[in-house]
Amino acid sequence: MTGFDKVAAIVPLNRLDRAKSRLADVPERVELTLRLARGVLSALAESCVCQVALVSPQADLSQLADEVGFDFLLQTDDGLNEGLELGRRWAVEQ
Repeated sequence: MTGFDKVAAIVPLNRLDRAKSRLADVPERVELTLRLARGVLSALAESCVCQVALVSPQADLSQLADEVGFDFLLQTDDGLNEGLELGRRWAVEQ
């Protein structure tokens, strides 16, 4: 037992065209957000966290979760709190 046997991580990710809206044009923000998300998911893949889920209202982002073997939760609302609640319910079921 490592102490992380029951730890779950929830990674909320907004729609790419809405993420980091104060920074730059949409294509640059999309690229930045994808790089940041891949970095977070890669770090979690190398960690002792046993369960990870990417939560987003953008269905095609499921491929990011698939790249590292994590679960993907499609949220029906755009809000962060709704995504985190969906992730919390998922984590409790694990």
